[in-house]
Amino acid sequence: VASSSASRVQIMLPAPLWKAEEAHTTAQLAPTVPAVPSVSLPCSTSAKPPKTRPQSPAGPRHRATPPCAAVLATARRDAVATMRDNLDVVLVGRKCVLVPYRPEFVERYHAFMQDDELLRLTASERLTLDEERENQASWRDDPKKLTFLVLARDRCFRPGDDRFPIGAMVGDVNAFLNDADDAKACEVEVMVADPAFRRRGLGEEAVQLLLGYAGTRGLNRFVAKVGSTNAPSLALFEKRLGFSRTAFVEAFDEVHLERRGAPPLAGTVQAYDAAPPPGFASETFTVVSGDATYPCLVVLFSTKAAFCWVGGGGAAAPRLGALCCAAPKPFEHAEPAVSSLVDPADTVGPPIAQRLSKRSGRVVLVAWARGDAPDAGTAAVERALADALP
Repeated sequence: VASSSASRVQIMLPAPLWKAEEAHTTAQLAPTVPAVPSVSLPCSTSAKPPKTRPQSPAGPRHRATPPCAAVLATARRDAVATMRDNLDVVLVGRKCVLVPYRPEFVERYHAFMQDDELLRLTASERLTLDEERENQASWRDDPKKLTFLVLARDRCFRPGDDRFPIGAMVGDVNAFLNDADDAKACEVEVMVADPAFRRRGLGEEAVQLLLGYAGTRGLNRFVAKVGSTNAPSLALFEKRLGFSRTAFVEAFDEVHLERRGAPPLAGTVQAYDAAPPPGFASETFTVVSGDATYPCLVVLFSTKAAFCWVGGGGAAAPRLGALCCAAPKPFEHAEPAVSSLVDPADTVGPPIAQRLSKRSGRVVLVAWARGDAPDAGTAAVERALADALP
C-alpha cells in the first residue's frame, strides 16, 4: 500500500491489494451527504424503454443507438469501455446500495411491476415471470443500458447473512445511452417501488451514485424526462440534483431536464461476487489534548496494511472510497484520490508511520493534515493510533 521514510511518503498501489484486500464499506468511509428533505419517488422519473410503446407524432421515445455509440472513451485514459462494465460492480452509499440486476432478483422485481400504478407511471407493460427473465437477460447484455438495482443499505451487510439479500431490493436506477449524436450523453431514471422506502432519500442518493459512476466511465451529459405532473421528481432533479429544464414535449406530456458534468463518485466501490476479507475495519474517533481536538480515521486492510488520517481545524475525514475499492481492477479515480491525501512535504506523518508499522507489523500510511511540525498533542494522537492498530 505505502512505504514511509523520514522525508516523504510514497504511495504505491500494487494490483494484489486491490484484488485481494477487498474492503467492506462502512458508514464512516462514505462521504458526508448533506441533510436535505427527502422526496417521494413513487415511480420512475421517466418512462422505461417500453416493449411495445406506441410512437407519437413527435417520433419514437427512445431513438436507436448506432453501434459506435456503445463504445465510450473513458475520462482518464484512451482505453474504451461499454456499459457491461457494471456486471460485477457494487456502489455503496450511506442509505442505499446499488447492485447489478442479477437473475436472483427477477422474481422480486416482477412482483413490484405487477402494480397498476407503477405500470402506468413507468409506461411499462405487464409481463409474465418468464418474460421478465428474458427482459433481465436482454438488459444485462445491452451495451446501451446501465442498470442498477437499489437496495436499502440497512438491510445489507448483516452478520451471517447474504451481503445483498433479495428482500433488500426497493427499486432501480438506470442510464440509457440512447443519444445517437452524443456518445457521452445518457438518460437517467430512478424508481423506488417499495412504499416503505419512499421519502427517505434513497432515490436521490441512488441517482448521485449513478451519475458519479457514469462519470468514471466517460459520460458527462445527463438528461431526465419527467412527467409534467410528477412534482416530487421534478423537485428532485431541479432542486437537489442540479438539473435544468430544457424542453417540454407535449406529445408525451413530459419535461426534459439536463445536467452537464458528473459529480464525484460519492460512495465506495465493491465487487458483487467477491466478499471483503475478514479483518477489514474502519474507526473514527477524536483525540482531545489541551485545548486542541484531533479528528482521526483508521482503516485496516486485513492484517497487512493500514491507513491513518489526522485532521484539524474542524476538518471532516476525507472521502476514502478509493481506498476500499474491491472491484476486480482499480477504477480511474482511485490513484488520485489516495495520492491527494498525502502532502509530499509532510514531516510529521512519515516518522509516525514508521513507528506504528514497527509496532503493529503492518505497512502503515499516515496522512497528517495539521501543519508541517509536531505540536503538543502529537504524542497523544500517536498513542491513540497505536491503540487502534492491533
